[in-house]
Amino acid sequence: MNLGQKAHKARSDTNSYCAFELGAEMSKDILDEVQTCIQKHHDYFDSDEFCVVMLMAGDPLLKNMIRRKFYAWPFLPKPRTSQTVWLYNKKSGNIKMLWCLPSADTVATLSILVAVDPSYKRMQRWSSWFYTTRFWKNIRSEHDIKMLSEEEHLEVIRKKGSKFCGEDCSPIPTNPVDSLKFQAQEV
Repeated sequence: MNLGQKAHKARSDTNSYCAFELGAEMSKDILDEVQTCIQKHHDYFDSDEFCVVMLMAGDPLLKNMIRRKFYAWPFLPKPRTSQTVWLYNKKSGNIKMLWCLPSADTVATLSILVAVDPSYKRMQRWSSWFYTTRFWKNIRSEHDIKMLSEEEHLEVIRKKGSKFCGEDCSPIPTNPVDSLKFQAQEV
């Protein structure tokens, strides 16, 4: 059965399903996928820790399809809605979930609610942090980690690179269109 046939079958299904059962079924193999991503990237990064990210998205053609994408970063990724992030430590082999942000509507709702069910307290905290500039600082404090964010990681690399070639170190001209125009006028 191809994907289109499966989508048609799901669309024509008139049964009613329990949301908890559906969620449990959808999350059955997430840890297996995280492990697969770890195995693929274990020797790729030279650091002792890296992040595994799961991003969920709808399919533009198949409206009842939810896609999951797993990838790894050597730094804390930018927080996004429908995103879950784990921290993997190579030395200990431990996997720690750092945050899980729901869909955009749910993040917005959770961030403004005064009281939520106890099972949503952590997600509410992460959703509130999502709208601040202190997201990574709060995550680091919550999990007692020191991993840099993407911007901080790139800044460290830039500073290391500037030691070798000065402040104007760039592999490409900063404004190549103007420099090409200037060279053409000069000829």
